[in-house]
Amino acid sequence: MNGDRLEKRKNLELELIQKAQSNEAFRNQLVNDPRAAIEAHLGETIPASFNVKTIEETPDTFFLVLPAQRGSRELTEAELDKVSGGSGCGCVD
Repeated sequence: MNGDRLEKRKNLELELIQKAQSNEAFRNQLVNDPRAAIEAHLGETIPASFNVKTIEETPDTFFLVLPAQRGSRELTEAELDKVSGGSGCGCVD
């Protein structure tokens, strides 16, 4: 994942976390139906070929999410533009 895509992904993750912390209904939707929650937030459809999962940390558990390894398929520029909504999801499979 190149630097620009990684930055877009980090920005989107921060937006989603902040919204989830201030909006309980959004947080519940993000846990129960993350694809729908993120699509509604972006106002765009995420390609069906990409899995979307939410993992909620607990007070005694920390999750580190590593980006896909080089060689994994990334969104094309056209796909990225379609789901970016100005934020960019940086989704990879």
